Amino acid sequence: MKMDFEFPTFRPVLLLLFLFLSTATSFNITSILGNFPDFSVFNSYLTQTGLVVDINSRSTITVLATNNDAISVLSNRNLPVDSIKRIISLHVVLDYYDQSKLKQFSGKSNLLTTLFQTTGTATNQEGFLNATYLNSGDIMFGSGVRGSGLTSKFVKVVAAEPYNISIIQISSVIIPPGFENASTPTSQVNITSTLLSSGFQSFADLLQSTGAIQTYLGAENNGLTVFAPGDKAIQVIPSNLTDDERRSLALYHAVSGYHPMQYLNKVTGPLSTLASNGNSNFQITVKTDAQKVTLNSGLNTVNVGRTILDQQQIAIYAIDAALQPPEIFASNGTLPPPSNAPPTPPTPAAPAPTSPSPSAPSPVPSSGSPPSDSGPTSSPAASPPAPPTAETPAADSPAANGPPAGAKPLTPAPSPPDASSASRLYSYCFAAVLSIFYCIVV
Repeated sequence: MKMDFEFPTFRPVLLLLFLFLSTATSFNITSILGNFPDFSVFNSYLTQTGLVVDINSRSTITVLATNNDAISVLSNRNLPVDSIKRIISLHVVLDYYDQSKLKQFSGKSNLLTTLFQTTGTATNQEGFLNATYLNSGDIMFGSGVRGSGLTSKFVKVVAAEPYNISIIQISSVIIPPGFENASTPTSQVNITSTLLSSGFQSFADLLQSTGAIQTYLGAENNGLTVFAPGDKAIQVIPSNLTDDERRSLALYHAVSGYHPMQYLNKVTGPLSTLASNGNSNFQITVKTDAQKVTLNSGLNTVNVGRTILDQQQIAIYAIDAALQPPEIFASNGTLPPPSNAPPTPPTPAAPAPTSPSPSAPSPVPSSGSPPSDSGPTSSPAASPPAPPTAETPAADSPAANGPPAGAKPLTPAPSPPDASSASRLYSYCFAAVLSIFYCIVV
């Protein structure tokens, strides 16, 4: 007897799972371009304009990139960030194209939809690119605006993840006539007034007294991200810092470029600050753990809190302590915690020894324990321990006391594999299994 099995309920579910997992890929455009120094300027524009967030959020994309020499046309024109964003978004095509696919456009013009088209501000086919494969064998690109010529030439495929992302080098930047001047200039944000009205008077005073506010204002046109510590965090800064050190400290709390929170959640590696001045010093490292963003200076770690301002390519965030650059505080000593740090319940006094010896020396920590920045400490019975902070670990923590005598030093855990690569591999394998299973049941 022949039995037919039908799965009317599971078929649509399996199909949906297959479609979801087959598209559950991820990539980081700045990380990919970071492997190619010739495109460092183009890569920095993706960060400054915030386009990196839009690109990384899509599953299928083609980026037409120009090398540092070709893209210098934008920096030479001294364009505002808004105009640069319009131009760069015109070089992001909302589909996957490689050389073989572009050669299918032989003998005819083809309009490609770009990221700028999705803004709703494109007119006269400004949001499209014209791609043509000529009889000479050249692949040419130009603006989709009627009457525009084919001004840029296909050079090579820089990198590709088939059907997800393709990065193609073109010979020159594509700028439709009058395109860079079409946007309305935006007025500058008053950073000082914003800080004062939000309760950050001490930080605003630091910017004004050191003259750092002028550097902030000069960086606004290219986007700016500010990390503002509260009043009590500023008040613990020692008075013996030189004027240059105070100014560098103020500049250390700002990063060139507009970094919205959704971008900060994806940043990896160090960021240069306004105090870096093009060098590798005065950098901060951004880390994200379960949607919690922290900044590390090398001496201390602070938490990024609420967003004070996010508009007109300016982002200002509150942080719970002042950042301490090693270039200043490695020799001057670290800052004490803000006075509003939550107190820690006192530790009960240790029981008196059976044979007290007033001259007995304090226990010596094992060689594996890190040195303490706070110097010798008194016994628990004399005073309660200081509250644990990012600079001073709790008294009963392993970081403060070191491992027990005779214990083996801890071996650092191996670095986890790249999350995006692992997720893609998992998605491909799982999608393949589901597709096979779906074919069987269908």
